Amino acid sequence: MKKVIAALLCFILTAVSSGCTGGDVSSEFSLLSPEDKEMTFTVEDYGLTFRTPPEWKEDMEDTELDYFVTNISAGLGIFGFYRSDFTDDTEPEDIFRIQNDSTLEAYDNVQKLEHESTFEASDKTITSELYSAEFELEKIYVYFTLVEFPERDEFFWTMITASPSYARKHFDEFDDIIDSFDLEEANTNNDSVSSGSDNAI
Repeated sequence: MKKVIAALLCFILTAVSSGCTGGDVSSEFSLLSPEDKEMTFTVEDYGLTFRTPPEWKEDMEDTELDYFVTNISAGLGIFGFYRSDFTDDTEPEDIFRIQNDSTLEAYDNVQKLEHESTFEASDKTITSELYSAEFELEKIYVYFTLVEFPERDEFFWTMITASPSYARKHFDEFDDIIDSFDLEEANTNNDSVSSGSDNAI
């Protein structure tokens, strides 16, 4: 029922160690023109698209996530699911809980934190939970979301990891990325096994 992140430790280390630089990388992009300020990524297996600031990039090496993007200080992992793959009494929220609990087993001193999200989308339901945790010598924030679309089979579990100092400055950015999740028109061919990205916008 649950998807396991086989390369979870690599995923964590990428986000945490890069977050130790202490700098706010967003300042590097302050002079870009408006048309250069977003990247669009496509998770082809699920017909999912989403947008990020320009410093984010796809990184599909050493991961079993359905999709993974990263910047110098944070990482976003995505697993997609189909409601039709589960029993009638299984809800997406059940999968959200299983995925969160399974992932948090890899950390020490896990604490759930209060967090007020800034989601604005009206075409989807987004549930979020924020945790503080420790891994080796580092403290990190682990931000989970569940993204559901009315009348669609697909739903998505996401995980963002970052250092607390970086996350506190960029929660609005994280929420904007999740808020941008959009599904292509439904098609009957779910056999595609490739993922891709392109630099649109």
